Amino acid sequence: MTHTVSGGKCIERQLSVGEFLDRGLLQEINRLFLHPLGLCLEVWGSKKATDMEKIRAHPTGWFGLVETTDPAGYIFAEDGALTAADVARGKALREAQLVAYSRRWDALGYAVQPLEVPDAG
Repeated sequence: MTHTVSGGKCIERQLSVGEFLDRGLLQEINRLFLHPLGLCLEVWGSKKATDMEKIRAHPTGWFGLVETTDPAGYIFAEDGALTAADVARGKALREAQLVAYSRRWDALGYAVQPLEVPDAG
């Protein structure tokens, strides 16, 4: 979901799978968090071009979470080389993340919700 404040009201919009992929969200979730843990979130059917257009337009898509026992975990491409498009998506997403973090810091006093249990007192 994306959230936009309009007139003091929060508007939610569900992302399509295509938008999720185009923004580099799947790539960076995998690269930064899941791959080092030996996990990989994938879009099912993304290997078949005929299914991909339906999947990209689907509001919730078809996702699968895969785990490996390989101690190296997962990487993009067999040689580990990112493409120029991968790098551009990653950088654009990092910029968007910094803007979002700044907004959350201003609104909440943190960017990422702390792993804390509030005092009951």
